[in-house]
Amino acid sequence: MYGQLDYIPAHVDAPWTVSYFLCRDLALPDLTLAQASARGQTLKQIRNEVSDLTDAQLNGLSTIARGLPVDTGDLLSDLYLALAHLRLPDAQRKAREARIATTLDAHFNGTPTLPSMIDGLRHIRLLAPLAPDAFLEIMVRSQAARLQMVSMVDPAWEAQCQDFVTRLDALTHTLGIESRTADDVLLVSAGFTRAWADRQGFLELLAQAAQHHLAGAVQCTQQALLGAGLLVASEGDILVSVLQDCMAAGLDGSMKTAIEDIVTNQVAMGRAADLARAQAVIEATVDATRAGVPLGTKVQQQNLAAITAATQVWLQQLLRMTPQRLRLYNKLARTPAPARSDDPSGPPNLDPVNTWSVNRLLRWIEGPISEGTPKRLDRKAIVASEKAVRQEARVKTKMPDKLARADLDLTEADVDLAVQNALSTTAAFFIGDIEDMLFRVKALDNTSTASQACSDLLAPLHRLKDDLQSDDQKARALLHQAEVAIGLLRKDIRVLEIDARTRQRFALQLQMALAGESMVEGKRHGGVINCPLHRTDWPWVAEQYNQRWLPWPGQITIDGVSQPLQPDQALGLYVTGKSLSGYEFDVSVHLWQRKPGRRGTPGTTVAPYAPMNAEDWIDTWIPCTVLHVPPAG
Repeated sequence: MYGQLDYIPAHVDAPWTVSYFLCRDLALPDLTLAQASARGQTLKQIRNEVSDLTDAQLNGLSTIARGLPVDTGDLLSDLYLALAHLRLPDAQRKAREARIATTLDAHFNGTPTLPSMIDGLRHIRLLAPLAPDAFLEIMVRSQAARLQMVSMVDPAWEAQCQDFVTRLDALTHTLGIESRTADDVLLVSAGFTRAWADRQGFLELLAQAAQHHLAGAVQCTQQALLGAGLLVASEGDILVSVLQDCMAAGLDGSMKTAIEDIVTNQVAMGRAADLARAQAVIEATVDATRAGVPLGTKVQQQNLAAITAATQVWLQQLLRMTPQRLRLYNKLARTPAPARSDDPSGPPNLDPVNTWSVNRLLRWIEGPISEGTPKRLDRKAIVASEKAVRQEARVKTKMPDKLARADLDLTEADVDLAVQNALSTTAAFFIGDIEDMLFRVKALDNTSTASQACSDLLAPLHRLKDDLQSDDQKARALLHQAEVAIGLLRKDIRVLEIDARTRQRFALQLQMALAGESMVEGKRHGGVINCPLHRTDWPWVAEQYNQRWLPWPGQITIDGVSQPLQPDQALGLYVTGKSLSGYEFDVSVHLWQRKPGRRGTPGTTVAPYAPMNAEDWIDTWIPCTVLHVPPAG
C-alpha cells in the first residue's frame, strides 16, 4: 500500500526517503502471551481511532495481526496499511488480490497439496496486500521462490521438482560453478524466481551459457549484487538479462571486459528499477496522505511534515518568478532569449521565464499546449486563481509583511505575456524538431508523405514564434498540427537492424552519461554518450529510447535552485533528429507533467526506459539536459 516518508533538504541529491512493508516470512509467528496481548491492544486502539470500522474489517485486521512477524517494529502502522487495503473500493481491492493470486499460481505446477506449502501460500496471500503496489509483483515472486526452495526438504515437493532441479544441478556443474557457493545460490534462486512455464527457457539459457563458458558472467554478477539490497526476484532477473545479453553479443568466457560491461549495465538497470518502484511508493503515499487515507496518527504526522517541507521548496520557487521579471524579460527580448550555456558550440539554455510560462500555461489549460480544438482561455479566472495560489504561498512560506506587500499578483496583461511566451517557446521547439527530422529523413534516404506537411508548417510556426499577439486558440491548433506531422514523419522512418554489441555498448554509455548529469530546467547542453554511431543507427535509437521514462533522477534545478520533482512531474527521454552541437544527434531529457485528476505512473510500467504514459502525462517539451551522440568514423 503506502509508506512512511521523510524529507531531508540537506540530502541534496535524494531528499526523499520512504520506508514500506515487505513480506519476508513464510509462516505464522510463534507468539508469547505478552506478544499476543500487545497485538490485541493494538487492535483495540485501531477500533477506538477509526469510528466507522466494520466488523468485517476488524476480523480481517485480527487475522493479519496474528500473521505479522515477531520482529514487527510498528504493529499499529502495519495494521493501518492492512486497513487501507481492506477499505479500497471492491474492484480495486479484488484486483490487487487477484494480482497476488495470479503471480503465485504462475510459479507452481498446479495447486500444491502439501500442507506446509498450502500454509505458506496462505501466509503470503495474507500479508502481501500490505506491500506497495509498485513492489507487489516482485515481492510475491521472491516469496514464491523462497517457499519452493525451503520446501525442498519435503520429499513430496522434492519429487515434484526433481526434473528441474536435476537438470539445473547438471548445468551448474557443466558451467563450472561449484555446489553450495554464492554463485550456485544465485543460479538456483534465479531458476525458482522464474514462472513455472519459463523454467524450460531458463535451463536452455544455462545450456547455451555453458557452451560459451560463461561461468565468469555468473560470478561477476554475483559479486556486483553484493550489498545491492535487491529482492531475490530482482537478482534473478538481472542474472537472466546478463546471460541473454552475453548470448546476443556472441560472447564467451574469454571476453571479460565485454562481460563486465554487460554486468555493470544490467545491475545499474536493476538498481534503477528499484528506485523507480520506491519513487512510485513516494508518489502514491503523497497522494494518499493528501487524500486523508487513515495511516495512523504517527505516520500521518510524519508524512505531512515531509510533504510540508517539500512544499516549502516548491512554493518558494513559485514566488521567485514575479510579474516584474516577466515584464522585464518581454521588454528585453521578443523571442525566447536564451540564458547562458556551458557549451558555446550548442544552443543556449532557455530563460527561466520561458520555462515558467510553459509550465503555468499547462496548468491553466489543464492539458497539452498543442490541442486540436482548444478552448478559449478565461483570463479573469486565471488571474483569480494565480492570486489565490500566490497568497497561499506567501502565507505558507511566512513571507515577511514588508516583502508580501511589495509582491505583486499577475494581471490579465501578465497572463497574456506568459501565454505568448509559452506559445513562442513551444513553436521554437517544433521548428527545431521539424528541421532536425527533415534532415534525418534526407540523410537516411527515406521517403515520407509527412515531409511536405512538416515543411509547410515551418513558415506559420516561425510567425507564431515571433508574434507576441497571436490568437492562443489558433496557435495551439497550429502546434497540434505540427506535433501530429512530426509524429507521422518519425513513424515513416524505417528501423534497421543493429548488432547486439553496439546496442549493449550504447545502453551502458547512455546510463553512464545520464548518471553524470544534473537536471536543470531549460538546459540544452550536456555530456557525450561515448558510443559513436552511424547515421543509419538513428532509427533504432529513436525506437528504443524516444519518449521513455527516466525514473531515477529525483531532483531538478529550477531558476538556479535545486528542488525535488513534484509528484505530478517526471522526466522522459527524447531523441532528436540531429545535433546543433556538431554531433550525429542528441538524446534529450524532457520535463513531463501529469494531467489533473490522473493517477497513472509516468511509464506504462514501473521500470527504467518504459514507454511514457501519454494518456495521463504531457511532454512539456522543456529540456533538462541534452546528451550528444558522436558520429562513427
